[in-house]
Amino acid sequence: MYIVVEGEDPGFDIFVNGRSLARHEDALERLALRLGVRPLIEFFSADENSMSLLIEEGAGNQELMRRLPPPQWYSPEDGLRTVRALLMTLCVGIWRLAGGRALTQRGG
Repeated sequence: MYIVVEGEDPGFDIFVNGRSLARHEDALERLALRLGVRPLIEFFSADENSMSLLIEEGAGNQELMRRLPPPQWYSPEDGLRTVRALLMTLCVGIWRLAGGRALTQRGG
């Protein structure tokens, strides 16, 4: 998954490669559905150039190129609703695994 900005530079780094999200796509989709929010994959859209790059990296299906719909834009609020619900659930789960203690980068 990639971020595409419409308009001016938002003033922050928008680079993400999305590989970790793609590896865990099925689990994240099940979690989103359980939480009652749209799965991240429902926000996916690609133009021909982006899809060609995905296929070159082995992440896409050549058959999709023939049926590729025009790129779609989605409401930021809808995407943020999903991301916030997933993050909150995952953070609470990590907190519980840590026995209610805050985790640091050093594992403490």
